[in-house]
Amino acid sequence: MRALKNKAQRWDLQALKDIRATLPFELLGLDCDNGGEFINVELFRYCESESITFTRSRPYHKNDNCFVEQKNWPVIRQQVGYARYDTPQQLAALRQLYVHLRLYVNFFQPQMKLVEKIRQGSKVTKRFDVAHTPYQRVMASSASPRRPKPCCGGPSCNSIRRS
Repeated sequence: MRALKNKAQRWDLQALKDIRATLPFELLGLDCDNGGEFINVELFRYCESESITFTRSRPYHKNDNCFVEQKNWPVIRQQVGYARYDTPQQLAALRQLYVHLRLYVNFFQPQMKLVEKIRQGSKVTKRFDVAHTPYQRVMASSASPRRPKPCCGGPSCNSIRRS
């Protein structure tokens, strides 16, 4: 989550660089919707220069981004709402809230992941794995490095930031 001043390309790119600096793993790909704030030359060139795979959703297929969009309600809308936040003070408050909200969601909100879905006639049986936080899932992944990374990248973070 990042609060941006507006949809200008420069804020998108700055937010992406900030996100990359705080991830506990390397960013291999970026999957965007078709909005003009995401599909732009500056972001595409950056992804090419950093060897990041850049894909977009298919036009007129609203469900392509369902895995990202499913978090809008519980993570963003329930905490912030639908109002517009236009002033510099509101933007600063949103940025401060998102730092804490990200930590809360990633370290304290366990989630169950769907492991298997079996259809027998009209009955659908779903099997879920044990609930883990997003942080636990990343650290358990074989693709994740075992070295510690910055906790939040904020000014009060004592961890060393990756450049």
